[in-house]
Amino acid sequence: VHLCHSYTHSPLTTSFDRTKQAATEMGVSIWSGAITSFGASMFLLPTQLTFFRQFGTFMCATVVFSLLMSVFFFMSLTTQVGPKREVEGGKSSGDIPACESKNNKVAAG
Repeated sequence: VHLCHSYTHSPLTTSFDRTKQAATEMGVSIWSGAITSFGASMFLLPTQLTFFRQFGTFMCATVVFSLLMSVFFFMSLTTQVGPKREVEGGKSSGDIPACESKNNKVAAG
């Protein structure tokens, strides 16, 4: 979600530049969250209670899978087929008109 939001709101023109900016802006936060979540779940693995061990395994697997899908797969996907901007700072082919009009009303009011 954070990478997508950063990509969508980037004023840059090309998909590669927008992906690079999203990874630069949000990458540190994504990796930090993954490392802390993974580290916290590691403490559950050596426990003797089955529930905690299974929950720790589930958390570790979820964090690793989410990190792989978001950082590697999703960012590659945005580079290849992500919406592009016609001009720098202009409208994007991925902008949602309903959200734009709502944001303009809020900003004007």
